Amino acid sequence: MDMLTNAVIVISGVLHASLLIYAQLRGSAERTERLWLALALISGALAALALLVPAGTLFAAPFSGMDRGFWVMLALAALLTTFGALVMRDMLNQIPRVWLIGGGVWIVALVIAALVSPPSGFGAADWLLSAFNTPTALVIVAFLGLLLMSLGLLGAAFYAFYNAALPEVANRAL
Repeated sequence: MDMLTNAVIVISGVLHASLLIYAQLRGSAERTERLWLALALISGALAALALLVPAGTLFAAPFSGMDRGFWVMLALAALLTTFGALVMRDMLNQIPRVWLIGGGVWIVALVIAALVSPPSGFGAADWLLSAFNTPTALVIVAFLGLLLMSLGLLGAAFYAFYNAALPEVANRAL
């Protein structure tokens, strides 16, 4: 990566940290779920900062399948899980237990698949084409998790929208 990309990634990490501090200081004055917001900001910062790991970095066995792309995908899975919990908590006004269990299962499945698969190559040039040509367990788990979690979050948003009693609740769901 070039110098500009690294600078943007570092600035993104600093902005995540600034938003985290601001949310913690203003949290009592706002109607927010501070825990889920904090976890979403932390996992977003980790996803951005994982890109600073050099592309060819591999770890020793048994972690040989855990390249930079794996760590980015793991942080994105945590981000989708925590952000989804924040959104569902706000829209449905209940703790999203099924969502959190599904996200936890997906994260554990990613780690197990990384232990038994070769490096994924997530984020490398033409990685998406090569992922479909020679799929590994890690690629299948990552794509299935992204598909199911994205569809689940969209489904919950539409469910909250159509079952909303007041227009402002429906607008917040969107």
